[in-house]
Amino acid sequence: MSDMKRNYISILLCCMAVLACSKIGPEPGGEGFFLYGSLPGDALSPDPGTSAGRKAGSTKTSLGNKSFGSYPVIWSAGDMIRVNGVDSYSLTSSGATARFRFDSDPGAPYNILYGALSGRDDAVEILPVQKYDPEGISGNCLPMWVCSEGKSFTMNHLAAVIAVSVSGTEKVSGIRLNSGNALSGSFRLAKENGRFTGSMVGESTSSSVHLTLPDSGISMEGSPVFMIAVLPQPQDKGITIDIYDTDGGAMRITAFVGEVLEAGKVYELSPVQYEPNLEPVTMIYNYTGLKLFAERAAAGEKYLRARLAADVTADATWRPVESFKGELDGAGHRISGLKKALINELCGEVCNLTVSADINISRAADISTGGTVSWAGIIANRIFTNGSITNCVAEGRIRYRQFGKELTAGGLAGYVARGSVNSSVNKAEISIVGDGSASVNVGGAVGRVYSGAEGITLQNCRNDGPLNLRGVLAETCAGGLVGKFDAPESSVIETLVNNASVEIAADAELKGALNLGGVLGISQNNFSSCANYSLVHTSASTKFLQNIGGVAAAVTLSEISDCISAGPIVCDGAESAAVRCGGVAGYAGSGGSDSSTSLSACEFKGAIDINIASHSTIYAKPFVALYSTASHSETDCINSGNISVK
Repeated sequence: MSDMKRNYISILLCCMAVLACSKIGPEPGGEGFFLYGSLPGDALSPDPGTSAGRKAGSTKTSLGNKSFGSYPVIWSAGDMIRVNGVDSYSLTSSGATARFRFDSDPGAPYNILYGALSGRDDAVEILPVQKYDPEGISGNCLPMWVCSEGKSFTMNHLAAVIAVSVSGTEKVSGIRLNSGNALSGSFRLAKENGRFTGSMVGESTSSSVHLTLPDSGISMEGSPVFMIAVLPQPQDKGITIDIYDTDGGAMRITAFVGEVLEAGKVYELSPVQYEPNLEPVTMIYNYTGLKLFAERAAAGEKYLRARLAADVTADATWRPVESFKGELDGAGHRISGLKKALINELCGEVCNLTVSADINISRAADISTGGTVSWAGIIANRIFTNGSITNCVAEGRIRYRQFGKELTAGGLAGYVARGSVNSSVNKAEISIVGDGSASVNVGGAVGRVYSGAEGITLQNCRNDGPLNLRGVLAETCAGGLVGKFDAPESSVIETLVNNASVEIAADAELKGALNLGGVLGISQNNFSSCANYSLVHTSASTKFLQNIGGVAAAVTLSEISDCISAGPIVCDGAESAAVRCGGVAGYAGSGGSDSSTSLSACEFKGAIDINIASHSTIYAKPFVALYSTASHSETDCINSGNISVK
């Protein structure tokens, strides 16, 4: 095996790490249920007829030596599969075929995933940030699928691979791919009659992929090859490839214009001679460098370009950058240890960055505020003047106690006044304690999105962090992604997915209307391709109105399309005024006599459970609980969920 690994030039792809699943352990002996898996066939022969001089070949978990233009594929120790939501035990050896053990039969048909998204039985992920592997491609980058009626199966690929070879005297510190089309993200596999079809539906996608390298960089001598997994689809305008060096230089090239990338193939460019052609970038190697960057930004330096060259650990001395108008590229690295937001007001771009923080707003002096509104986020407290967060992850937690002002809190950003949040994920836990003084707007991604004039974009984002609200709550809007979205009709809301609980605690005291949604609290805009897969729950007793929806709590003048409500919706407080609880939306409101609301191709497959001892009126329906628009329609919508009202 060592000889084949050293034969780097002939290697088109190698994936040696385990599947992103939680059940890790040796394959036990004894009884159990087994499935027998094979990988896709040998690679295609080199394709010398292309102008780029690239080759095409099969992707794989591991591979043998090149023989007659093809590459045998091999399972690797540690590989796992997920079948109908059940994880196999990990393999302990490698081979062309594998025997995957389960405690019991998951049941045919066997919908099988390799590279499954955490907690999901129908979704995979092509990572937006991938790590360099000198033997090919890093683990968990190459998802595969198959639907089998029998115990033996052969996987199908879902990703393509770009291979970049670069030569020069410098060291490569990172490579970034950008496209006008999606390159990475999480994808749901479509099903028909309970079986995977192989069709991928984007849920949280990104138009970029970043390959991270060791802090010391990789020498360009010998023309090393860097491999990056991408989504297979047409590239009408090509892919922009940015190559960074350890001295802060960068080179940009464009390739694959008009190319149709196919799953299971590697697209290799001819070796590129490195010649920097972009403006220099300020490299950040440590916490001292991060603070110097913050000082330059606070001093008003415009268009400052900075890039992380390593993970950075901060301490309690960190103060958020007050106003940032340049570009901060995390290059796939992490900033951790923050006790406050990375940036207070973001007017530039933050991209390809993971930020981990433990923010505890327990004193009025800790609040970031403007007038009558206070806000809190991990990456930015507020986004303004066309600022943007792209391809970022927020981790950790926010604990926020309200102090006399409207509260807006979100994992990525608290408040978006003008700008965009794209292709990003919140994994942070958000806990809110209200004081009843003013409204509360909380979302996993963004607390409130508002603009009186300019359209705002929020797309291809995912929430994996739980939201919990308690205390005294005045009018409240809470959603898995956004609490309240009130911006012009030109705004874009699409492809938002929630995988974490959104809950109002039993001891909360509601002193105003509640709008509680799996994805959105209140939305005054059209939205599409949004999905909720987790619990939406309120146990609070109230004498006020409650709008509760699997996707959105309340909408106004909206066109809602291709949305999925799959999580449980529970309302079990002891007392309530009117309750409007819908599988997709609780309430569709009117803006005039000729107003309308339409739903198309939406699906409710979760459950609604309402158990309130004392109430005025309850509306519970699979799509929209109550319409007050002049007209409405529900077209091609599917109901397979359950509704229980007691």
